[in-house]
Amino acid sequence: MRKSVWIFAAAAVLVLETTAMGFFRGSLYFDLPLIFIYSTGMLLGPVPGLLWGLVMGFLQDAASPYVFGFCILTRAIVGFGAGYFREMIFRNSIGYHVLIMGAIAAALRLLFALPALYLSSLSFSDFYPAYLGESIVYILLTMLLTLPFWLIFSALARFMAEDDLTYPSVKRPRRVKK
Repeated sequence: MRKSVWIFAAAAVLVLETTAMGFFRGSLYFDLPLIFIYSTGMLLGPVPGLLWGLVMGFLQDAASPYVFGFCILTRAIVGFGAGYFREMIFRNSIGYHVLIMGAIAAALRLLFALPALYLSSLSFSDFYPAYLGESIVYILLTMLLTLPFWLIFSALARFMAEDDLTYPSVKRPRRVKK
């Protein structure tokens, strides 16, 4: 029953993302599923990060009118990469996670620039300023939202690891015997 908490967290993230997209009239100003995928990879390991990346990427691609497969591929790489490199990152320092999410968001926007330019009927000189402005807002808001969501997902991982000795990668505090 406790492991289903991650499913509810993923559903809540998707509901928040789709509600915010409706509020912002379809423009993508931040990426909560990306933060969730990064967090699950960092907290649970490469395989759960990869699986959550595939699932969330598929759901994002299914809801997107753009290139199908872009979110599946990039989210799976982010989830697996976060899990693979998690031992090299200081997990207790929230500043590292904010900076890493900023770098990931910038890389994704850079990768998506070519398909977005191709799909728009604008010339490069008309497309570039608007895309750059949206990208800056997207990167900054994703970095800003990394802070509270990382804290929430870390608390969720600690909650999951409380009674389960086999739960991955969450350090338990040492109990002092009296």
